[in-house]
Amino acid sequence: MSMLTEKDVDHIALLARIELTPARRERMRHELSSILDYVEQLRTVATADVEPLYQASDLTDRTRADEHRGDFPVSEELDTLLAGQAPGREGRYVRTKAVLKR
Repeated sequence: MSMLTEKDVDHIALLARIELTPARRERMRHELSSILDYVEQLRTVATADVEPLYQASDLTDRTRADEHRGDFPVSEELDTLLAGQAPGREGRYVRTKAVLKR
């Protein structure tokens, strides 16, 4: 097991912009060292003949085909629903305040 030095941990803490108490520094030294040991262990695994995995499951695109389902119903209830939120209605369109000015 390779052990990081306190100087290494202090440098990492500086980069991460965190303050470490002496007890926390020692704990981080052990935890980070074990992570680096695990990464080193992974480097020894032969992966030259392994195809890259782009997706872990057999998900397929589950979108439906676009289809027209009719227009949104225009009624007095829509006017009540929009009261105070939009200036009004013009035909079947909702009238709003200008968003972009010319």
